[in-house]
Amino acid sequence: MASQLADNLKFLMWQKKIANANQLQALSGLANPTTWRILNNETKSPRDETLLPYCEFFGVDLKDLKYTDLAKAAGAGSGDKAVGDWDDKTPLEEDEAEIPLFKEVEVFAGSGEGEVQEKTDRVIRMSKRTARRVGACVGDSFAYVVTGQSMSDKISEGAMCIADSSKKQIKDGKIYCFRHGVMRRTKYLHRLPDGGLKIVSHNKEFEDEIVKPGDMEQIEILGWVWSYANTESW
Repeated sequence: MASQLADNLKFLMWQKKIANANQLQALSGLANPTTWRILNNETKSPRDETLLPYCEFFGVDLKDLKYTDLAKAAGAGSGDKAVGDWDDKTPLEEDEAEIPLFKEVEVFAGSGEGEVQEKTDRVIRMSKRTARRVGACVGDSFAYVVTGQSMSDKISEGAMCIADSSKKQIKDGKIYCFRHGVMRRTKYLHRLPDGGLKIVSHNKEFEDEIVKPGDMEQIEILGWVWSYANTESW
């Protein structure tokens, strides 16, 4: 069953033009390590509870995912060869939307004060169904890459985050992308009774920060972070 399951998952990823486990995690929230183990046949008999989220995301029956040759049933070629075989000219599927992937560029003015601008010439593809499932608006979402270790090991340096710019109301304990002065940051935010803000890192080596009410003009909420995918470097 494990080999058929791996082949089926590769085929389903190919159908949605998902290149690897990291991208699948970013689009669906399905854990990278679990996907990697399935694709590499290191999970001999995964529990049905583990596979049901894959069924929901890809819209397939659990029995078919485990036992049916989905590529053969669809009249397609080998999923192994097709994974990642798409480009920007490939038409969007009905459940897909494109969102911008921003790169942060720091520009220094003559006074020496920094200003951060966002530029992009790239997009990523996102499942509308996944966004709806978590309450995010894919049309208002943007992607970016995290720098720094303050949110590890939850969000590692180099991870791709997706944030919803329509969700700017602070809900205590959720993760936000925001500007603090000229810096773009990714942190847990908590409102304080006096109108200030507590900024919390996941990495406990970084101390909590307090923004006083009089300094709140330095804070601009860019969006609620609703998806992220970590990558490993050699």
